[in-house]
Amino acid sequence: MMVEKVKNRIKTFWDNWLCAALFVSGVILLCVTGFLISLTFGCGLSGLLLIVMACVLNYEEQKGGER
Repeated sequence: MMVEKVKNRIKTFWDNWLCAALFVSGVILLCVTGFLISLTFGCGLSGLLLIVMACVLNYEEQKGGER
């Protein structure tokens, strides 16, 4: 029984938090790369990614946060 509880907690962690952590680190890497290319491109890319993240969060909120 205890093993099943641990498995469920690990699965929940991988499903929820790992996906969010990978998404945020991907956004950070894109922004850093954009700023390395040029300042204007980096600012534009950062703005575009913020708009995409706002749309994703709004969509999740409308769905009720369920997957």
